[in-house]
Amino acid sequence: MAFFKRTHAQTMSKNTIFTKLWDFCEKYVQIAEQLTQKIIGQDYFDRLPPVRELAAEYNVSLRTIQKALELLAARTLIVADSTRGMRIIHRPQSRVIGVFCNFRKGNSSDILVQSLRRRIEADNYEAVFIDVPDKVCQDENSALWRYGWADGYISLYGTSDLAIDRCLKNFDLPLVTANMARGRELPCVDFDHAGLARQLLNGLYQRNCRKFALSFTICSGSISDSVNDEFRRFAAEHDLELPEQWLTCGQESDIFIPREARITRQFEQIFSTVEKPDAVICFHHGMEFAKSMIKGLNFTLGKDIILAGTGKNDLPDQGFLPVEFSYDRLAAALWEALKKQLTGEQINPAPQLLPPSEIEWKFVEKSDF
Repeated sequence: MAFFKRTHAQTMSKNTIFTKLWDFCEKYVQIAEQLTQKIIGQDYFDRLPPVRELAAEYNVSLRTIQKALELLAARTLIVADSTRGMRIIHRPQSRVIGVFCNFRKGNSSDILVQSLRRRIEADNYEAVFIDVPDKVCQDENSALWRYGWADGYISLYGTSDLAIDRCLKNFDLPLVTANMARGRELPCVDFDHAGLARQLLNGLYQRNCRKFALSFTICSGSISDSVNDEFRRFAAEHDLELPEQWLTCGQESDIFIPREARITRQFEQIFSTVEKPDAVICFHHGMEFAKSMIKGLNFTLGKDIILAGTGKNDLPDQGFLPVEFSYDRLAAALWEALKKQLTGEQINPAPQLLPPSEIEWKFVEKSDF
């Protein structure tokens, strides 16, 4: 019994010490702890009350409340939103994956969207596709906080944006992007456009082509730079002189001009020189249109000139060499990269680049260049 009394007395003494320590804590620390419990208990779900309301509730100065909020921000429980006060950072286990996409562009994302949905749902997640048109991406004042409710996000072509990236970084949510973003350290999966350019240049060079032109309408600065650099590097390695008019990479970036109009202007530029190229390498999904332009110039594919590049459901023919990237494979790589982050694995932000489908060189084996 004496032992029990002694232990009980010691316990009471410890509780008294803890109480005194709690009383000794500065007021802002106590307020921060109470706010933390309210956030955990979801008394506050989306945002905290305004600073003045909190100061009145706890009967303290605005500065004391500000110090308490700074402590919560350091614990990554809240984040400042200059237009809406202090937002609560949720780390939900919703099994929802948000996919940013731009349905207004009408590009090849149809296959990508379908494949992503199928793979995400196969792992018992729900895929929610968020339409992000260009004007929203460019608007720094957009209410992007509504995107903070998913377990992770995938950004498809044309939707990787600084404002969205900052928002998701504040929420500390996993993000994988499908377009290489210059100046940003983001996990990225993309097609190896520069690698494709090198493959085509090497293969055509081995088949006696020496004069190369480039037609390019993909609206991405990082991709156009990498392809253009590859062309210039290849020309320097093989001592080739390529007229500037033959390198149209990155010069046609206005997405509001129809692709056919851009290709027309580029071909007018390419064929404005005295000599013609042996091959035109295309980085767009307008190869069939480019083929019609070659025929309109009275050139014969496979005899006068070769047309090669990124096709979309185009069938190869003599002197016509479309090469496809697999959007199904891109979907698989994007989802695998995001799943690693969802399990806490650190992802190298260096781009993971996917090669194209097998190139069918037999369609340009009998060139007479």
